[in-house]
Amino acid sequence: LSVIENCTDYIYSLVCDGKLHMFNINEAGWSEAKVCNFLKSRNADINDVFLMTLDSSGKISIIYKED
Repeated sequence: LSVIENCTDYIYSLVCDGKLHMFNINEAGWSEAKVCNFLKSRNADINDVFLMTLDSSGKISIIYKED
């Protein structure tokens, strides 16, 4: 078993079940408008999103709700 020291990798949950996580959005340096514009650029609505995350390298992952 090893302990990781000085880990600086973060994953921010920006949207969960169609709801914005404003604390995480602010911590990640984003805004509500930036999240909404990002989703709009992908022809998606916040209500369609089950989970949207942003990691410390800037990678965005989106899992959409199922019909």
